[in-house]
Amino acid sequence: MFAGPAYVNPDYGGVSGITKNVGALVGGDLNIGQVLGRIEPSVEFRALASVGTVSHQYSYNGGPRLEFDYGRFHPYGILLLGYGKITFVAATGSYTKNNSVVCTYGGGLDFALDRHWTIRADMAQTALEAQPPCRSLLPDGRERGSALPVFVQEQDLLKGATTAK
Repeated sequence: MFAGPAYVNPDYGGVSGITKNVGALVGGDLNIGQVLGRIEPSVEFRALASVGTVSHQYSYNGGPRLEFDYGRFHPYGILLLGYGKITFVAATGSYTKNNSVVCTYGGGLDFALDRHWTIRADMAQTALEAQPPCRSLLPDGRERGSALPVFVQEQDLLKGATTAK
């Protein structure tokens, strides 16, 4: 399980890099086991909710995660699919929201403090499909440093012990 703050940078409604949404990221990983030495495949589920002055963005995703075990360091990559929604705060005309299938991809690094706690640095990009009349927007969320120091605790239910991943 993991949770932490999320800072989403939409690519519309202002100068990129200035307009930011603030929210939360929560999720969990189901580790399949270790294969080929240091490689640990798993399935990840995550939900992101963010609010801002231009829009509110939400996404719910799941998919594969590939982690590498280097002692206390665990770099990983993700490729997730799911549902996303954007609600525009100052909507113009009848285009007030956007619902679509989303693709989230990115990666990060888990650093194990001990057997029970981990700090996670995560960066992911969520691409949402724009609907008419705003196809030129190509809205997407960039979660920069989402889960900045975040403490993670996972239960290994098969072994009955708490482990850091």
